[in-house]
Amino acid sequence: MPRAVEATGVSDTPEASSSTAQVKKAAPKLTQGACIEQLEAQLQGLLDSHTQIRAQLQQACEQSNHLQQRLLQGGDRSRATTVDPETRQVIKSFSLKLPAFDGTTKNVEVFCTECEDHFETTNRPLDDHEKIIQIGFALRNAPRDWYRLYHSLPEAEHPAFLKSYSLFKKEFQTTWGDPDAQAVYEREFDNLRQVTSVTDYAKNFHRLIALLHYSKHANPLLVHHFYSGLHDNIKDKVTQEGKASTLDALVEQATRWDIRLQACKEEKSNEPSSAATAITKTTMFKCSTRPASATSTSVPVTDTKTTTVSSTCTTA
Repeated sequence: MPRAVEATGVSDTPEASSSTAQVKKAAPKLTQGACIEQLEAQLQGLLDSHTQIRAQLQQACEQSNHLQQRLLQGGDRSRATTVDPETRQVIKSFSLKLPAFDGTTKNVEVFCTECEDHFETTNRPLDDHEKIIQIGFALRNAPRDWYRLYHSLPEAEHPAFLKSYSLFKKEFQTTWGDPDAQAVYEREFDNLRQVTSVTDYAKNFHRLIALLHYSKHANPLLVHHFYSGLHDNIKDKVTQEGKASTLDALVEQATRWDIRLQACKEEKSNEPSSAATAITKTTMFKCSTRPASATSTSVPVTDTKTTTVSSTCTTA
């Protein structure tokens, strides 16, 4: 027993046994505390990482806003940041419906009117900038190059007509329209006459008064001008019935008489000739009243009709 004590170097006294038990009891408490401290350190590390990530995201947002401001001020050619995604989608789908304009025709007024008609069909009102962009999509060839020349400039150097639709329309008509368009329309209106039907005549008449910006309401000069261009036979019928006092009523009245006269003309053309019927009756009457003679049988027979007439005369 003493050798065992020497070999182990541990005293077998009661005090030694008591201290060993205390060490065994204290060891688990020290291990649990170390684990808690380790977890707290890891949690603090995660919080620090989260804070660092938030700072990086904030910095990235600031850089993005800074770049966006530079694009807005620098007039980037693509100008992708000047239009929100919803507006860009509307422009992309709507611009395909606009009529194309390549500058070969000088009828700029009609082109602008058709574009404005399309603008009214959108699901929300469009501002001037959106209208100008949509017209830019519809341009071709030289007009498109003209538009892009100004639109690609920095925003600070944009001309005033790229910021106002009314100014853009005026500049566009001045650049690509016919400078003598008003005089051309006036000459065409003065020489306008009915050539085919009243319907075609009325269509051209309304087209020209729209291009000349004439008001057709309570305008007796337009009523007289439309009446003067009608065919004489229709004017006679309108005068007999009593000429309407307004343009719309006169157009309806003249159209109604034009349809009636055309129907009567077609009906007469389908009837057999009354003159041919009268000649046949007269020939039959003369043959039936002529006295019989020997020479009547000597009439040469040339066709069926001559044979019938000779036979009738001989019998009589």
